[in-house]
Amino acid sequence: MPLGHSAYPIALQTSVNALGSNRMPKSRIALLLNLVAPTRVGVYERLAERLELTILHGGMEGDRCSWRELPNEGASVRRVSGWQLLLTKSDRGREIDSWVLLMPGYVAELIREKPDANSSVELEETSTGR
Repeated sequence: MPLGHSAYPIALQTSVNALGSNRMPKSRIALLLNLVAPTRVGVYERLAERLELTILHGGMEGDRCSWRELPNEGASVRRVSGWQLLLTKSDRGREIDSWVLLMPGYVAELIREKPDANSSVELEETSTGR
């Protein structure tokens, strides 16, 4: 290869956006969570360093009353409208609490945000046996 020629001319050309900047725009990602777990704040902050991260959540659940919301540096965090319903059922004499989350606010926020992608990995049935 002659001197002065890059081995990666295509990669260099595609990394320059229309404004002439060497930085690619951050991907817009929305995370749909039932609540923001304090143990995951660090993970969300690291994601926000590389992504334009929006965290949409339903707020605290009744069985997580000892948790407190922590700030997430770099991420946009919003509580969405909806309902959290506690259903109690009995199984062999043991009461089991299950939370059902109905969050129509996710739809409105996703329309408004227009993310490149979204994830709802944590939306799952939660239950506590007593």
